[in-house]
Amino acid sequence: MRDEQSAELERWLATVTVDELPAVAPVPAGPGWPPYAVGKSVVECLRVVLNEDWAHHGFCVRDLNMQER
Repeated sequence: MRDEQSAELERWLATVTVDELPAVAPVPAGPGWPPYAVGKSVVECLRVVLNEDWAHHGFCVRDLNMQER
């Protein structure tokens, strides 16, 4: 699942333009989407995704380093 999501993000990043980043991000209707996401810009959402990915990477590296000891 993670590989699929990463590939989807990479494809999107390859096509998105600077002019699209300040636009309001579309938020799908239905459960699973936090109400505070409504009205956020594309770049704000991108920052969240990239920050979460960076944090995930940090935890993985930390855990792998702990196993090597």
